[in-house]
Amino acid sequence: MFAWAQNRHVITGWYGVGSAIKSLLDVRNEDGLKLLRRMFEASRLFRLIIDEVEKTLLLVDLDIARDYASLIADEGVRENILGLIEAELARTKEMVLKVSGGTFIAERFPEFRAAIQSRLATINEVNREQVQLLRRFRGTESEVEREAFKSALLLSINTVAAGLGATG
Repeated sequence: MFAWAQNRHVITGWYGVGSAIKSLLDVRNEDGLKLLRRMFEASRLFRLIIDEVEKTLLLVDLDIARDYASLIADEGVRENILGLIEAELARTKEMVLKVSGGTFIAERFPEFRAAIQSRLATINEVNREQVQLLRRFRGTESEVEREAFKSALLLSINTVAAGLGATG
């Protein structure tokens, strides 16, 4: 789970939600949407789930996720998995907004958006540096050089986790 947060896929907080909602709507159509919207309004648990998924979606950055995915040597595997993730991300965003009635992700959470936005430039820079550190760490055979990269990697991991406000 921690790695999925570090690499900005944050899959464990949203993946599958869009497909589940879409499946219900495919079967129940407008009645299904009415049910989900009623649940969103009346069920504190269901609303909490949708709220947390929506906040998590705000943390996803597919450009950065692609940087991490570039560490995968097999392009076919990489592109296949990224394609699945990208499709589910779009589906989840669409379905969450359909249920919540929002016009954009985390619209209902202005303080959360502002807090994340104020840190994103730094987090993004550290994420990109972390990809380069991982690439260099993996490409180094000398144990002395690997040790030198290890402390920088650990610092970058801690920085991203603290910046995102979660450890996975």
